[in-house]
Amino acid sequence: MNTFLDLLILVVMVLAAVSLLAVVLMFLVKNPKVRRVCLWIVAALGVYVGYVGVRIMWINSAGQTALAVLLALVGIGAVVLERVSRGNEKRFLIARIMASAALVAGMLNAFM
Repeated sequence: MNTFLDLLILVVMVLAAVSLLAVVLMFLVKNPKVRRVCLWIVAALGVYVGYVGVRIMWINSAGQTALAVLLALVGIGAVVLERVSRGNEKRFLIARIMASAALVAGMLNAFM
């Protein structure tokens, strides 16, 4: 018999698999358009995980809730940095690192 906790575990596992795939593709593919799309996916997942972290912990832990909001803002900041830094490869690398760090830290904050 499946319960909602079993479904939650499945959703977290799928979210982790999609996140890992997007982060790996973002750093290993040479095509700039694919990198940009993967950056947007990773940043969107980072914002989503930040939202989930806020929804899960807003009553119990103010510190983890603030961290979830901060990580969601880092994900948004990564997209803004990517949009502002047209043609600058160093800033694009920083945006990719910011988005992936926000996603990984948000996953650890929300689900650990």
